[in-house]
This record gives sequence, structure tokens and C-alpha cells, in this order.
Amino acid sequence: MDAPTDLTASAMRRSRRRTLGKKPARLGFEDETSQEAEPTVATPQPASAAPSRPNSVSQVLAGITKNASPLRYRSRSTSRRQSLQSPLRVSLPGNLAAAPQQLFSDDEEEPEPSAGAADVEEPVSPQLAGHAAEEAHVTPVRVAAADQAADPQQEEADEEDEEPLMDPLLVTAGCAMASFLAIPFLYAVDAHPEVISDPVYMAVVGCVTLTAFPILVYYSIFRHMPRFQFDVFMLFFALFAFTSMVDLMLALTIDGRSTVMKWYLDAGESYLNSSYGFAANIFDATAHWLLYMVMIYGLSSHNPASWRYVYLYWCGSVMFSLINLLAGGTISHISHALQPSSFLNTPYVLFPLIFLKRVFDTPRPARRADAFCRPSVDFHFAIFFVLAMIAIYVRFAASAGSEWSLARAWREIEPTLTDETGFFRVFGYLGLCYHIPYCLVVVACLLLGANRVQTEVLTDISVLMAGGFMETYFCFCVSAVYKLTNEASRISDEQAPAFWTINVLLVLLTHVFAAHCIYSLPFKGLLSD
Repeated sequence: MDAPTDLTASAMRRSRRRTLGKKPARLGFEDETSQEAEPTVATPQPASAAPSRPNSVSQVLAGITKNASPLRYRSRSTSRRQSLQSPLRVSLPGNLAAAPQQLFSDDEEEPEPSAGAADVEEPVSPQLAGHAAEEAHVTPVRVAAADQAADPQQEEADEEDEEPLMDPLLVTAGCAMASFLAIPFLYAVDAHPEVISDPVYMAVVGCVTLTAFPILVYYSIFRHMPRFQFDVFMLFFALFAFTSMVDLMLALTIDGRSTVMKWYLDAGESYLNSSYGFAANIFDATAHWLLYMVMIYGLSSHNPASWRYVYLYWCGSVMFSLINLLAGGTISHISHALQPSSFLNTPYVLFPLIFLKRVFDTPRPARRADAFCRPSVDFHFAIFFVLAMIAIYVRFAASAGSEWSLARAWREIEPTLTDETGFFRVFGYLGLCYHIPYCLVVVACLLLGANRVQTEVLTDISVLMAGGFMETYFCFCVSAVYKLTNEASRISDEQAPAFWTINVLLVLLTHVFAAHCIYSLPFKGLLSD
């Protein structure tokens, strides 16, 4: 009996090695092939007893169910990480699930895990566990994967992402409060006449202020905000909000309600001491200041798609403002009094162009169509823009001094175009060079159609032009009725209804069409098949 017994034990050990591989200890039981214990004699079972499974099955099940490490699922996002632990689950055939004790013979005890495996739990390799389950005719639902050491840099980055960002409202409020520092600063400068008497010193003080204020804002606001994703454009908008408060004091000085900026009007930008300069300063101190706060909030919220059209609107407004103001001051009747302080407007010329490139690179918001987009609406827009082109061209002829009958009739409605300052002549040339080409493009897209890309480009241009129309027409309308305008060039009560109707309709047309482009699908074209 010894020889058959040895052959039976040897066959069982070879079966275990084929199933478990070279490292059976990872499944939580001892490698009996490495022990010198005497072979166990298997007692033959009666013929009526149920057939027993080989011992390899019992050891596979013991190793899988006892020592399989839990499965960790990691779902990382920029806001949080979740760790879900789930133990290994296996699905057993019916005969194994009903009577697991039948896996062992009557004379053999279930093998105990080794001491090393009991103390230290090792994860199961997915390949080994799957192979063992396949040999045992079981179907694993989830197999535990070996936990890998996380990347320390990735862990640190995820922890940083989990930290809440500073509230954008606090950032906006801090920049708003910093902008009001312009008022005490101007009173402090006004108290030192030796500094403001020389135009060169005045320009130097302005340059130092434009450089020092962003540094002050950064070290007093942004540097002390934990985990705040800083954007350098916020400093520029905070600086422009500061200069908006300077423009507010300039407007009050022009209106005669204050004298704090009288020295700047005398030795700085003298062309601002006019009706158009008053209107431009009022618009910058109110509308532009509000736009700066909105844009700072948008940049701090890090959602560029939601604020894209606000950025475009401001770019159009400030660019048209600078074109009209600087060009008008250059050709005005007081152009001989231009001083180096006029070059302080250089940031307003360069920065909008740089920021416009940034805006064009930002993602576009989702475009959705509504009932507003109908062919009849496009037809009416085409008619209105054709009429707008005619009105803008006649106004240009009137501002240029044409003797055309329509130009003379237009000067009867808007006598402000004949004012001696050069702002209104530039206003007429802006209409010829920018407004009329824009109207032509719009009419062409409405009649001939535009694809998706062309519609998106037209939308950006329309928002830019809407901002430009708002600023230039606001300044034109306010200066036409302001007290500094010559009485002969001022709008009278008889001219007011036609004057306000024409200009308000032109502004509304550009804004309504810009909204139409934002919420419309690509134009099909009224003349297309």
C-alpha cells in the first residue's frame, strides 16, 4: 500500500503546483511541497458517497476568500476624491455553494494559512486569481487588484485642488475698495502745487502711479488670499478701475462741482475740458467701472465661456472711446496745447488689443436656438441695417461739411456736427470707416447665409460693435445737450424728438442684433435655395 499512497500524494502535489504557480503563499496557505512531513494516506470513500473535489479547489477557495485584499476604487476630480472599498465576491456553482464541506475528504482537515500569510495580507494578482478561479469552475464578479503606491506629486496636486478657492465676490469687493483710493490720492497731489505745476513732473507722477498701484493691489489683496488662482489681467482691470475714479473727479471738475483736478485740465489733457470730454469721463466712471468689476469677478470665477461677451463688449467700448477721444483732441482747435500727459492713455490703447487676443482664445458658450430665430426676423434686420447704412453715410457727409441737400438737412437735425471741436468730425469718420462696413457684412450674411464658423465670427464682431456704438453714441448724445457746447450747436427742443429717435434706434439695432447672433443658429440666407 505504500507505493500507491506515495503516487497519490505526489499527483495531488503536482496538481496544486499547476493551479497555484510558483508562489502559492500569496493565496494564504502553506506550500506543502516545501515541507518534509510524511505523506497523508487518503482513505478511500464508499461508492455511495458523493465524489470529492481535489484538494486544489479547497485551497484556491480558502486563499481567495480569506486573504484577498479589498478593492479600492478611486474617483478623483478637482473638487474631491472618493475611496470606495468593496471585498472580493465570487459566485460559486450550486453544488459548491450548497455543501462546501464536501470539498474535503473525511480524513483530511482544511489546511490552515501559514503564519506569514496570517500576519501580513498580500494582495492577489488579477492574473493569478482569475486563473485559480477558472480552474475551480467559479465566476469572479470582481477581482481585487494590487494597490499601487500613489504618485506623491499627484497626491499633493489633488489635495491642493480640494482646497476651496477664494470667493470671487471678495476679490471683486477688494478691487472696488482699492479703486476708491484714487480720491484721497488726488487730494494729496492737489495739496502739492510744486509737483503739479510742471507738465513733465505731472507725467512722471502719472507713470509712477500707474506702476505702483498694481504692485500695491497685488501685495495687499491677491498675495494674502489662500489658494487663489491669480490672473495678471486682474491687476490691469483693478488699475483701470482706479483711473475710472480719477475720471469721475475729472468729470466733476469739468462740471464745476469740484476743483481738485483743475490743474490737470490746465497743464495736462486740455482737450478734456469740453462737452465731449465730460461725456467720455462720465461713461468711463460709471459704465466702464461696472464692467471692470464684472470682468474681475469673471476672471476670479475661472469660467471664461460665461463672460466672453462681456469681455468683447468692453473691448469694443474702450477701443472706440480712445479712437474718438485721442483723434478728436489731436485735430481740435486746442491741439496746440497737447502735453506729455496725453501719453498716459497708452495702456488703454495696447491692453484692449492684448486682452482681445486672450478673449478670442477662450471657449465659446453653448449656442442654443429659440423662437426668436425665424426667416422673417432676418428679413427685418436686413431692412433696418440698410436704412442704418444710409443714415450713417448722410451723417458723415454732414460732419464733413458737404453741401449735399441731404447733408444740409441732416445738419438741421444735428447741429452739433458743426461744432468747432474735432470730436464730432471724427465721429462721422468712424461711421464711414467702421459702422458702414459692419452693416454691409451683416446684410451679406442675412441675405446669402453663413455657416457655423462665419456666424460665430459675426457674433463676436457684433458684440464688439455694440460696445463701440454704446460708448460713441452716449458721448455724442450727452455732448449735444451739455452746457459746454456752443448754443448754436446745441440740440434745441424742436430738434430733440428726431435727434433722440435716430440715435436711440441705431444703438438698439446693434444690441438687439448682437443678442440675435448669440442665440441663433447659422443663418440660412434669405436668397439662398
